[in-house]
Amino acid sequence: MSVDFILGLAALGTSAALVAQWVVLRARYLKGLTQQRTRHQQLQQATQQQLGLAKQQISRLQNDLNITRMQVKRQASREPARAVVQQMLVEEPATMPMRPPANGFADTLPQLQFPHDASLLQH
Repeated sequence: MSVDFILGLAALGTSAALVAQWVVLRARYLKGLTQQRTRHQQLQQATQQQLGLAKQQISRLQNDLNITRMQVKRQASREPARAVVQQMLVEEPATMPMRPPANGFADTLPQLQFPHDASLLQH
């Protein structure tokens, strides 16, 4: 056998090995890519479901908030006398009869010792 023939067979064998290796690696790459796309689609679907649930929950919470606001407005319009009484109690607490504290302890908040004169507060 001649050297050229042996080199030709070696080149042909090497070329065949390279082509076979490329085919195997390409098949593995495409299989991995398909698996990755499948995982991505599954994660995307799960995210979409969670987003939909979050939107539904936000919608329910906004609806509950609107209902509560309407109830508060109705309650406020029904009880204007109660608001007037509370305002009177805030403005004139001295006219109320003095009662002992409910828990038996005296009020320990500091009392104002100076008159409410705005000129005294300026520095």
